[in-house]
Amino acid sequence: MAATLLIQDTSLTLLADGQPIGPRRALDDAAIDTLRGFAARYTAFCSTLPRWREPAALLTLGRDLHAWLDGPEGLLRRLADEAAAPLLFTVHSPRRRPDPADWAVLHAPWELLADADGFWADNALLQYSPLRRIGPQGTPDAPDDHRLGLAFMTASPDGADELDYEAEEAAILQAVGSTDLDLLVDESGEARALARHLESAGRPPVLHLSCHGHDACTEPGGQPPRPVLLLEDADFRRAPADAAALITALRPAMPRLVFLSACLSAAAPAAPAEAAPASPGDPPAAAHALASALVGAGLPAALGWAGSVGDRAAIAFAAEFYQRLASHDGLAPAVAEARRALLHSPDPAIRDNWPMARLWVGGPCDPAAPLATGRRKRSLLGADHIQKAFLGKRVPVAAHAMFVGRRRELKRALATLDGNSHAGVILTGMGRLGKSSLAARIVNRRHNRYAVAVLHGRFGALDLLDRLAEALQGQPAARDLLQSRRAPLLEALQRGTEEAQLVLGNLLTDLLRGPCQQAAGDGHEALPLLLVLDDLEQLLDEHSGPRPVAAAHAGLLATLLRAFQPEHSDSRLLVTSRYPFTLLHGGLDLAAGLLELPLGSFSPTATAKLALRQRNAAASRLPDLAARSALLPRAQ
Repeated sequence: MAATLLIQDTSLTLLADGQPIGPRRALDDAAIDTLRGFAARYTAFCSTLPRWREPAALLTLGRDLHAWLDGPEGLLRRLADEAAAPLLFTVHSPRRRPDPADWAVLHAPWELLADADGFWADNALLQYSPLRRIGPQGTPDAPDDHRLGLAFMTASPDGADELDYEAEEAAILQAVGSTDLDLLVDESGEARALARHLESAGRPPVLHLSCHGHDACTEPGGQPPRPVLLLEDADFRRAPADAAALITALRPAMPRLVFLSACLSAAAPAAPAEAAPASPGDPPAAAHALASALVGAGLPAALGWAGSVGDRAAIAFAAEFYQRLASHDGLAPAVAEARRALLHSPDPAIRDNWPMARLWVGGPCDPAAPLATGRRKRSLLGADHIQKAFLGKRVPVAAHAMFVGRRRELKRALATLDGNSHAGVILTGMGRLGKSSLAARIVNRRHNRYAVAVLHGRFGALDLLDRLAEALQGQPAARDLLQSRRAPLLEALQRGTEEAQLVLGNLLTDLLRGPCQQAAGDGHEALPLLLVLDDLEQLLDEHSGPRPVAAAHAGLLATLLRAFQPEHSDSRLLVTSRYPFTLLHGGLDLAAGLLELPLGSFSPTATAKLALRQRNAAASRLPDLAARSALLPRAQ
């Protein structure tokens, strides 16, 4: 059933499937003050830590709100008697620029609605799904005919507490499964990268932004306080992004839903505004939360947190929410079920966050409809895919769910591969610092932009040719070129190293400036090459400082470095080595063409994250071990 609390001038009308239930309610000064009081009580609850000490306060508030709207006519009791699940409860201001009275209604905590039997949100048979709508209702877009597509971006600027965004990503993948989800993760943390990120992901319907938020950010220059996401610039400096900055960045590739997984991203302002918001091109008025400001500016739907949400609660909510969306649940019912999952959590630190998620929608959104209805894949590789060459190593790379930290190095590496200043990146550092795991993560983040070949253990010319042939098997032009040059290379190897290097150099030049120069045909006909040289220290002579390349391998490595020229091709090199190296050729050090990213010890935060992840993984295996132990007597 679709129920609507319609705000019209100075009155409220409750509708059930478009038909009024009872008379209009006056939206006079007394009603406005009462509604603002409900919002203030909710805000006070959210500001009390730990919140679970007074769970009855929320239930009392929900019942008071129910009693106020129910009135002597019993409007909500009549609605509940007639309702069929799911009950979509829309608080609707048809104005594009809500006035202060509208905001009083919109910001009331409707998620808490409760009667004598408890919270409506806790009634699985009712499936109460509250949401807020701004502006006139329009014609909804057709659902996406692919499987659920999700673009995920995180930000952690200098000075901000580090969030467990890796666990959030891993929980989404575990809940949904990589076979039911197209997930593309952007490590840039920059607003200007959003549209490019969405384009490269195939314009998925959902964008998930995991970062810190602020509902009243002030910056130098005299601007009024405004709600923002705390994003970052290329150097990890804080770069607050308000609704205007975000909508400008999103407009070239507008998603259908943005999940602002940031504290206070859907929170009501501290004090009600006395003036309507400015025109769409101006900064949002104080009455707007960041989520509502985005919807008011043209975004179809925004989901955010009306309070300071805990990491574990945000992760649990996201996992349940995206699992529901991937199963083709409607948008609002998916939010409702994720909210109910938090309400039923045995962990009080998760449970106390249950009412905070708020959904705002605009004209072109049908909140009852799913965002995706198909099974078509945007990418044939799962989001947790790890190149198989990394998996056979004596020291295995970190599983997708166990990867923590290294975001600064990851962001710089990806930016370098995307740019044109270097032929590639070399990751250096002592053993067991995660060089190969980071390389695998870099490959994972760019698996849809490159054909990936990995050299590990064996670094001969024919080994290189074999790995290239495997990586480029699906690209006809590159495959044919490699096949046609194999015999000449074999003949050259028999005649001597120098001639073989010349033949190999010509092959690589033709390959990298030909079929692997750049993506073509929407990435299906041709992709640039990402060649990974893993554990390159095997080819280096001992030396203090940067190590020289051993004579037996210098020719091959020089040929590779000369072939990968960023001004001529989008193909790149990715190298891991315990030590930096030097390779002089014609008076130049060819190693200078690679950006060195030295890896140090893990930060205390990353170490704590990994320890927690390992404990949780071990705990998840204990029931299985116990079951096996119980069977031992039968086997004796």
